[in-house]
Amino acid sequence: MTSQIENALSTLYEGINYSLEFITPEKAQFYLEKNFENNRKISRNNLEELKREMKNSRFILSDSAICFDTDGILVNGQHRLLAVVQTGMTQPFLVVKNMPS
Repeated sequence: MTSQIENALSTLYEGINYSLEFITPEKAQFYLEKNFENNRKISRNNLEELKREMKNSRFILSDSAICFDTDGILVNGQHRLLAVVQTGMTQPFLVVKNMPS
């Protein structure tokens, strides 16, 4: 890769922040309030499966992050966050903020 392309990519991604967070039900609710308006509808089956995994201690940290765009809008993770709220169980997640649109 040329240094010009590397510099352009470096500039594009320089504001991205990432961390491991243990998200409580309260924090999950706070994050859900930042969900984007036209996000897909909640899949009841997907939500129930996530809740089962959490309740049975089978939910594990994965490579799929909870993501927020540069405006602080939640763009990935609504089902997992809702499962945390509904189970009342804190769970670990990778959280990425300031993702370019």
